[in-house]
Amino acid sequence: MSTSTSQPRPGVRRSVFLSQLVIGVCVLVLAVLVLILDVSVIARPTFFAGVILVFALTGVAACIDWSPLPPWTIACIPILDILAVALLRAQQPAIAVTFFYIFPVIWLASYFGRRGAFLGAALSSVSFIVIVVVETSRVAASDIPRILVVPIALAFVATVTYRASARNRAQRVILDRQSGLLEAALQRSKGGERLLDEVLEALPFGVVRMNAAGRMIFANGAYRGWMARHRAAGDAPASLYAADKRTLVPDSERPFARAARGEEFSEVIVWMGGPESREQIAFAITGHRLPNNHSTGAGVVVVVRDITSELLAVEARDELMASVTHELKNPLTSVTGFVELALEDPNMSDATRDQLAVVLKSSDRMLTLVSELLDASRERAVAFTLTHAPMDLADVVRDAMAAVRPRTQGIELRHGSLESAPIIGDAFRLRQVVDNLLSNAIKYNNPGGSVTVSIVGSRGAVQLIVADTGRGLTEQELSVLFTRYYRAPSTHGVGGTGLGLSISRDIVRQHLGDITVISIPGEGTTFTVTLPTTAEEEGEA
Repeated sequence: MSTSTSQPRPGVRRSVFLSQLVIGVCVLVLAVLVLILDVSVIARPTFFAGVILVFALTGVAACIDWSPLPPWTIACIPILDILAVALLRAQQPAIAVTFFYIFPVIWLASYFGRRGAFLGAALSSVSFIVIVVVETSRVAASDIPRILVVPIALAFVATVTYRASARNRAQRVILDRQSGLLEAALQRSKGGERLLDEVLEALPFGVVRMNAAGRMIFANGAYRGWMARHRAAGDAPASLYAADKRTLVPDSERPFARAARGEEFSEVIVWMGGPESREQIAFAITGHRLPNNHSTGAGVVVVVRDITSELLAVEARDELMASVTHELKNPLTSVTGFVELALEDPNMSDATRDQLAVVLKSSDRMLTLVSELLDASRERAVAFTLTHAPMDLADVVRDAMAAVRPRTQGIELRHGSLESAPIIGDAFRLRQVVDNLLSNAIKYNNPGGSVTVSIVGSRGAVQLIVADTGRGLTEQELSVLFTRYYRAPSTHGVGGTGLGLSISRDIVRQHLGDITVISIPGEGTTFTVTLPTTAEEEGEA
């Protein structure tokens, strides 16, 4: 005989005792009632032996640790309970002790499965029938139904108990399996959480989590280290300055205050510490709003990067560039001027004139590059000085097209609608923008390609569109196209500094406009310059 499992579970000792305790209590109550009502019954040997056997089995069930013992040893107790009930029932038909057979039958059927149910019902029925036959001198046919009622009832109880126990065991197996899966998932989740914490702690930049109420609930080691050093952050009392290092950021516009309001922003540059501070630190701060879910709730993740060394390196580069280009511009201007004077000599031979023309062209190109570098370095410190005045953008475009037409190198230069487009702006700076766009459209075009220029007017704005049929740009190249000194990998072999588009966009934005670009690799690129028809003279000195 075996249970549904090969070994009893750790709680089997308590289970055995409780199962035996039920019949022990019932026999105790029966014995007390017999003592009160009819003392002679307790004096009969069989009844007294049955009571003593039940009490003894109850004590054994309580004292023995059944966990390490084989399962069949546990079955001995309900089997002996059947014997005890038979002793209680012997020669006592008036006392309804027969119903006590139910307890060992239920125990065997629930604990030992199908075999236990059969054994319990069979032993109880046999003992009952034997006792009845012994007590009855002659069994008539009319007595058979009365005798079989108890065995049938016991068989029914054993069957029902077995079926219920089987269902409970099946449900327990499913629950144990699900519990195991949940435990494994919980362990994986904890492991993933520990790994994420370790990764966040190892990051060289700060990561901060804020809940929906704007309260900081997590900060990694890098961020805590900064705050321990400077004792200031987000909404802390330390002064924060904008990217120009001079403009104080209002409390309501600080990145952490914006994040607490649920705003999203990217790469906001702030300086911690004022111009007179011994140490200034630049941070690039990005805020990303988290989706609301039942497990974590809504909130914001703020990423803080220390970019002090990067910005200081850029400033040092620009200062060096300004110094070098300033020193180069003066001698180049002198070279250009003297070459132009030499070309005016009527007695110069044609060969010498051609050679000086090459020198003049090269020096002009070098002077243009140096001027662009100098303008770029100055622009970082001080915005372009613009002189706004009424002008016609169409006239600027026509002049730029006329100037570039001799240098098209086989590229067809077309124009669409160039109707009058009066605006308020700096004609010199806008000519610089148009020259740069036309120059790029020609330089980076395919042989035999074309460039189309048109002006489109709309309510309150005017658009200059320059489209080419060149090699085009990839999505990655477009994302950094206006970065200073950036040159796309596909433009290698073509001269340039990588500053033209950056300077052009800065000029257009100072006119309160913008430049957008659409490009398809292998098909061409289209630049669109949008300018308001009126502009505030913000850039005017």
